[in-house]
Amino acid sequence: MSDVQTETLYSVPKAHCFIGGPSCGKTSALVARAKELASSGQPGGILYVCASKAAVDGVRQQIFDFDIEVKTGLELAREVLVDEELVARGVRNRLLGQAEERALMEDVKVCGIKRHRLRELAAFLECGWSKLDDNDPFWVKTNEEELVSGLIRGNLEFTGGVLACEASALAVRQVAADEGLRARHARAHILVDDFECLGRATQMLTCMLAGASLCVAASDVAPVALDEPYPYAQGVQELLSSNSSARVEHLNVCRKPAGIVKALNA
Repeated sequence: MSDVQTETLYSVPKAHCFIGGPSCGKTSALVARAKELASSGQPGGILYVCASKAAVDGVRQQIFDFDIEVKTGLELAREVLVDEELVARGVRNRLLGQAEERALMEDVKVCGIKRHRLRELAAFLECGWSKLDDNDPFWVKTNEEELVSGLIRGNLEFTGGVLACEASALAVRQVAADEGLRARHARAHILVDDFECLGRATQMLTCMLAGASLCVAASDVAPVALDEPYPYAQGVQELLSSNSSARVEHLNVCRKPAGIVKALNA
């Protein structure tokens, strides 16, 4: 993906970023911002995006009496993919469960590549799909990569399945090509927690669907894989680079004892 395309997809009308280490109050600040928007009667909808289902449950408990939607990034991608017009056009939308993904990889073993090497190739391809690297027609270079990619793609096209790693990438491409689709799924304000723990395409999708503002919370330490297997740490910098007027607040005061923080990040 070119720098111009990246800048366009990460560009939002108004950006606000809370950045800090573990237990520095990023989620609390983001929840407070969501409540502030809801209390002011902002039209157009408010969506709070979490990096895991467990986080969704926690946030819902904090904002249960406010008119705020809470979803994971993958749930947002699926919302787009099951749009009636996309379904009518036959766009793939059935997210595979873990068991189905394992079954798919068993089918791919017929290619004869050794198991360890096959896992490496599959991880390389899945990571690339989650970042939209396949926008580059020369991204897949070796015969092995082409073979495994073709087998996986062929299986998915035949079954109508979607890998978790590619769901947001599919949604991004559909939204980028259809302004009506974007309008149907946009919210005026989108807030994203653990931004760095989302895949690159999911990060882009939240930016594309933010009609008036995007507010994110991100850690300044290396991300961990939660519901999405390929978190994209560079997305925070790409967001800020694409929005020169973004407001950035650094939260540096840890609210938990150092021993607890160390255990949580072990």
